[in-house]
Amino acid sequence: MIVCCAACLVMIVSKYGFADLYSAGKMFNGTRGADPARLAAQVVSGVSFLGAGMIFKNGGSVTGLTTAAGIWATAGIGLAIGSGMFVVGIIVTLAVSLIQMLMHIVMVGNDSYRCSNIDIVVADKTNFQPKFNELMKRYNAAVIEFLITKEGESYRYNATVKSKVPIDNEELNAILTENEEIKEISILNV
Repeated sequence: MIVCCAACLVMIVSKYGFADLYSAGKMFNGTRGADPARLAAQVVSGVSFLGAGMIFKNGGSVTGLTTAAGIWATAGIGLAIGSGMFVVGIIVTLAVSLIQMLMHIVMVGNDSYRCSNIDIVVADKTNFQPKFNELMKRYNAAVIEFLITKEGESYRYNATVKSKVPIDNEELNAILTENEEIKEISILNV
């Protein structure tokens, strides 16, 4: 929605924002061969490049898309205000702000999931696997990545999971105390 608003704004600015340089089909003195829309195009592509630097992929999650879209929309608003299109700039500022607030209050799609990285060291992997699966079912969590490595006599489980509810550290510590085969447990909510 943010990119849509910004694209609409940039199109309006490109089309009407520089109409003050022409009078009755003729350009004003000193503007011979000038195409003011080229500057707007360079702002759009330059800010798009900066916005691309805000997008990060980590496992199954992508972050920074809203930030990148917000930066791009802000550039479009700046073009509108700079070209004297104050009403359009203010309207789009309000629309983008409202969209940002609503989308941060209401989580939708993959944004409604919380990613966690769970690292568990166990002595006996055969007894632990069913308990781990039960824990994932309790949180209605989906395992995105899973890696088991042998460390001496122990096994290290490293899982990246996504769930609607963040996995609770206290519950994991309770599981640690009730299962003697678990030597170490840690969780990082992303």
